[in-house]
Amino acid sequence: MGLTDAARLEVIELVRRELERVLPLREVATKEDIKLIVETMNKRFEDVNKRFEDVNRRFEELYGSLRLYFIILGAMISLFTIVVSVLIALK
Repeated sequence: MGLTDAARLEVIELVRRELERVLPLREVATKEDIKLIVETMNKRFEDVNKRFEDVNRRFEELYGSLRLYFIILGAMISLFTIVVSVLIALK
């Protein structure tokens, strides 16, 4: 699953701004400087990606729990409806 064009442009702009912040245009950067900055940015993106994966996993667990809850609730309502119908029929 790749990034959309808008997301790619946003990442490029983020990297550009980070490069400007860390290494103003007045100074000359070596390949090692740029490599270090890119590695730092990759690490930050990996950390953010891990956080999103954790949040996504938590939402999936919550969805599973809520789904089970509503299945049980639906079964209980159906059982209650049957019991009430039987009691009404017996009167």
